[in-house]
Amino acid sequence: LYGIRYHSNQGSNTIDCVNTERDEMYQMFMQSLSRTEKEYIYGSAYNFYYQMLLRIWPVPEMYKSLQHCKARLCHEKNRNAAEIAAAVVALIEQAGKNVPNIRASTLVHRCPALESSLYGKPSSRASLYLKRAFQKAWALLREKTSLEEAYKGIELPDPEKPEFIPTSSTLGSMVFHFPHNGKASRSRPDPDFR
Repeated sequence: LYGIRYHSNQGSNTIDCVNTERDEMYQMFMQSLSRTEKEYIYGSAYNFYYQMLLRIWPVPEMYKSLQHCKARLCHEKNRNAAEIAAAVVALIEQAGKNVPNIRASTLVHRCPALESSLYGKPSSRASLYLKRAFQKAWALLREKTSLEEAYKGIELPDPEKPEFIPTSSTLGSMVFHFPHNGKASRSRPDPDFR
């Protein structure tokens, strides 16, 4: 049993290297565990990195660890889609009981690989990249996550419906909503990747 005090002068608030060292510690931890240990903890290595991503995402300045998790999760052929799916799952988890929503442009901004692939492209080419990435991302949410089991009645975008696919002209105005009826009570509360 231990106790901790939170105060404005604690080391994590005053020591400059805390964020860098925390990032390196997380990365070392993730790399030091064997695949067997990762599977034992969360059932699969993929679930392990997904759960680490959920914990790292809201913490400031965890760039290396975040990239490490994303790289391990993005074994999909369409890395942009995997990055979108990971960002959406993190958004839904962080929203809790609230209805999560996000503007398409914000979602793209949270996915550096996708954002850089769109930079400087003509609008027709950018729209094609967006279509490929978002169609696959919406399919991944249904096929590779347990969101539909973890959140009662969650409404996920249909990958076949054009109204859920942003184009270069609708990127700034399109907003995605993920309404649900709350988190299902179950033994594993986090929505795992399969």
